Amino acid sequence: FNFCRNPGHVVVMINFFSYVALFWLIVYVVDKSLSSLTVAGRLRAVYAATKDASGISLSPCYIRLYTSRLNSLFVKAEGSRVLKIWFGCGTLFGILLFCASILLLCFALYKGTAGRDDEQVLTPVMPGLNLPTSDVPYYVTTLIISALFHEAGHALAAANEMVRINGWGMFLLLVYPGAYVELHPDHLALISATRQLRIYCAGVWHNLVLAVCGLAVFFLLPTLLTPFYSKGAGAVVLHLPQDSVFNDKLIPSTIITDINMCPISNTEDWVKCVQEQARAPITGYCMPSSILEQYHMYSFSDTTELQEGGRGCCPDDSQSDLCFHMSAANSDVTNSTTSTAYICLAARAVVTRRNCTHPMDCRGLHQAACVFPSIPKSSRLVRVRHNAASPDVLFLGEPRGLYSNVMVGDYSPRSQLVPLTLPVVIATQLLYIISLSGAFALLNVVPAYALDGQWVTIAMVEAWLQYYIPSQKNRTLLCNCLLLVGTFLLAANIVLSIVNLLVINR
Repeated sequence: FNFCRNPGHVVVMINFFSYVALFWLIVYVVDKSLSSLTVAGRLRAVYAATKDASGISLSPCYIRLYTSRLNSLFVKAEGSRVLKIWFGCGTLFGILLFCASILLLCFALYKGTAGRDDEQVLTPVMPGLNLPTSDVPYYVTTLIISALFHEAGHALAAANEMVRINGWGMFLLLVYPGAYVELHPDHLALISATRQLRIYCAGVWHNLVLAVCGLAVFFLLPTLLTPFYSKGAGAVVLHLPQDSVFNDKLIPSTIITDINMCPISNTEDWVKCVQEQARAPITGYCMPSSILEQYHMYSFSDTTELQEGGRGCCPDDSQSDLCFHMSAANSDVTNSTTSTAYICLAARAVVTRRNCTHPMDCRGLHQAACVFPSIPKSSRLVRVRHNAASPDVLFLGEPRGLYSNVMVGDYSPRSQLVPLTLPVVIATQLLYIISLSGAFALLNVVPAYALDGQWVTIAMVEAWLQYYIPSQKNRTLLCNCLLLVGTFLLAANIVLSIVNLLVINR
């Protein structure tokens, strides 16, 4: 089970939902206290009047804000020919998304039930498990933006079709924010099913447009940021975790230019070079024999065993020295420098020498030997070069450990007044908007109860099948059958995706 193998996930989720529970407990206690008869009458009256005036209603784990003050903003949309064409396009794309959502759910259910879950089609978002707590603000912001764009689509389409808008509201259900528009039911019932379809498809249409716009801005981001940031010089250090081994060696805004002679111009190169270091054999260094002969040689029996085949021959309190073993590069090297000899050397002085993977690589140097760090098989001695005045940084460990010790980006500010991490914040927010708003557009139009797809299904049946199925009762029965199938597909996929996320060992 994932929970058994990753107890940290459980701790993060418990902490997250503990804070959520504490928040709702405070809201409940404050609301009940101010609404209680024990509170002074004037204070209680002010609190009640404030709630009524602002349209706020509270219940356990639910806050709602409702108002009709912004209804006048949608008056200009009434009868607009441009908006009629706009939402006509929305109806077309809504119908295409309707069909695509059914195919997607069928395909996802087939993969899940057939055991082919190597790549989940649908993945639930769970804070602490597959949503880092640091990304929760991006997630919540995206939900709010997507919900507002979605409901604005419904409101504009309704106003365009002369349907009165009673009001709109926002809500917070446990940890999920949302929005809604309240339309006059009698006005909605009087218009044709085709016009209703334009209103029902408008929300997912706006979500789709939002996702496409986010994608366009994401690809144009390098151009848009050019006046304020430069890129291409290397991987820019953005943040160092509190327990990073680089805390006293690197600072934010430092540009990393290469690791172990692998050139870096952006974050893609950074990832590629780190992966290459993990796959490549342990690198050796060509050391002149005249230098090696100044140090004491140790035999295998004189060294101490380290994990994964490493050997130690340096004092325990040495912070800059490292044990190396040697292979003779040519016959001129003294007999003491054999492949079984170990020597304690200053690591920083060694890594500046020519790299080698075999004694023959040092053949062009007079009396030189290829020395290899005697470290665990999964570890590497990595030289991190950068543009700062301080010396290059040495990292000893599993190369992928670099990812957790330093956060890098592509953009370097042209001025100290420009925030260093702003491009990452913008790019991350755009990626959330693209993925989540696109997912809302696709899933909200599924023919399932409580989704826009419910009303889209009813409107399509009424608009297209009224001639072929004259009986209202039969059309209603057909709608219910379609909605039951769609609801089952959606529910089954949600259950399977949660099971895959929580239980199956990946």
